[in-house]
Amino acid sequence: MMETLITLGKFILRQLQSIKFIFMPRYWLMNNEFDEKWDSELRELMDEYKFTQFQHFYKIFGKTTPGDISEYEARLGDTVIWTMNHPYASFIKTNPNSMVRESKRPSRQTIYIARKKLEKDLKRPGWACVKTARRNKVFKKLGISNFYKNF
Repeated sequence: MMETLITLGKFILRQLQSIKFIFMPRYWLMNNEFDEKWDSELRELMDEYKFTQFQHFYKIFGKTTPGDISEYEARLGDTVIWTMNHPYASFIKTNPNSMVRESKRPSRQTIYIARKKLEKDLKRPGWACVKTARRNKVFKKLGISNFYKNF
């Protein structure tokens, strides 16, 4: 009886938390299919680890050479996760050795929580990615105010 009440309580809480996405149009359309297994795995990883920057390594003439720090991926434990294309295609498990990403996504709530954790762990409020920083530098050099800042 008690387990049933706890399960019912968790269900009701999850439904109440998902209501906010009705008022967030960015979360309406998602590219990939929801996968409950990946959703729970990602939540466990977030409880256990912090997001860190992911750096590619290349093998050149048999020697491992560090590459660029990825602006599209982050590491959570041993798992590399695609973080761009937020929210419609973000927080998908990826293989750093190929261009192929898995086609399963976590829930909207988990994506929302993961984004907040990513910003906190990497100390990037608003996830100001490298492209945005480059664009703002160009605008500043040209003497143009940032048009997108007002929206």
